[in-house]
Amino acid sequence: MSHAAGQQPAANSAVTSTPASPQRHSLFDDLQGLLTGTLFVALGLLLLRHAGFLTGGTAGIAMVLQHATGWRFGALFFAINLPFYWLAWQVNHKPGRYTAF
Repeated sequence: MSHAAGQQPAANSAVTSTPASPQRHSLFDDLQGLLTGTLFVALGLLLLRHAGFLTGGTAGIAMVLQHATGWRFGALFFAINLPFYWLAWQVNHKPGRYTAF
């Protein structure tokens, strides 16, 4: 691309700046997100269970154990996830990182 004599190419008009620091979520935002996520997971598991399908992961293991033992799904699901709760606590238990749960 050639420029006419005496004309300078247009300078890049994009302003470069440092990215703004992310805003922290309020306690209400965290609780709302936790509640919404929990409700979606519960609805999904309920639909899978009533359709007779199984899911993978800890939920699938809990469903299989429920059918095999007759124990309550919620208690099994919680017990199977205990090692993961502990791991999340170990990784995220630093000042200012209490949003893992």
